[in-house]
Amino acid sequence: IETKRVFIREEERKENERVFIDFIKCLGHKRCFCNNGSYVWNNVGANNVLDFVQNYHSHGSAWFSQKAPIHRFIKDMYEKYGYDTWDVALFGLKNAIENRKFDIDTDGMHIQITKPLHTMGKKTADGLGAEVSSQRRFASQGIEALGLSKEEIQEANNKMKEGCNDNKDEIYRSVRKRPLLVLFLADLKDKDTTYINVPIYALSFPFANDKTRDYEGVEYRVNQQYIRENYGELESDEEDEYDPTR
Repeated sequence: IETKRVFIREEERKENERVFIDFIKCLGHKRCFCNNGSYVWNNVGANNVLDFVQNYHSHGSAWFSQKAPIHRFIKDMYEKYGYDTWDVALFGLKNAIENRKFDIDTDGMHIQITKPLHTMGKKTADGLGAEVSSQRRFASQGIEALGLSKEEIQEANNKMKEGCNDNKDEIYRSVRKRPLLVLFLADLKDKDTTYINVPIYALSFPFANDKTRDYEGVEYRVNQQYIRENYGELESDEEDEYDPTR
């Protein structure tokens, strides 16, 4: 699950940046380690993740990252299935780029990442948000290796050698014992090459490792006005049969 539409208005961007920094500071430095430009925390309490999701401001048109159903799902994972700890990663590029550095001072540790750059896509109807346009989304394949132990990575590498799946992240997910939350502080660039700092988050759940568990899905029911406001006008002959889940 990734945030595909983000707030670009300064008020929400600044508030989300504050939510990010407060969350990172509460994680502490004792369990933190750097991995190729990214920072990783293991065994983070589920309640910390729930608080973060609750405080993050998600644009109304970002269906797949609305905090209410995600918060409920994470809570169910915790209460029903025992997922009481998470891995959390703050993504950073491997190679430093001077004008895209971001610094965070925590108790006992200074964190510096290089922010990825993405192209700003279509703006939302209300003008407050925009799509994040990127063929690779927020990171290339392999990001879900963050937080895995050496033994889990070896198990995943063995599966890759066997050729059972070409998707690295699906294989990493299949050996993961804890869910993964990835935080992105990214620069968005529009056609006029204007840069703005946008906090983004993405979630990865260990579905592949839990095929025997019965997760409940989340359904969205919206009216035509909502669709028009967030996704534009529909062709008249399509409206009656439009299925927003497609």
